[in-house]
Amino acid sequence: MRKTVSNVASKAKTAAYMGAATLMALPGFAMAQGADFDGAEIISKVATYVAIGVSILAAFALGRWTLRALGLIGGK
Repeated sequence: MRKTVSNVASKAKTAAYMGAATLMALPGFAMAQGADFDGAEIISKVATYVAIGVSILAAFALGRWTLRALGLIGGK
């Protein structure tokens, strides 16, 4: 099998991405861990923002369903 320059470059690029991802996933690089680091606060904020997003999507779905039920949008 003949290796082309493009194939070798693609493999090198993939290896570089994997190395960088592995380095960033290490605990020391993942978060700035100082003496005042509180992981629970981050988790609670993420949960709050997810709940807000779900609420927005639910309100959109309910509004669309209501408009269809009233016959204001949608086909016959």
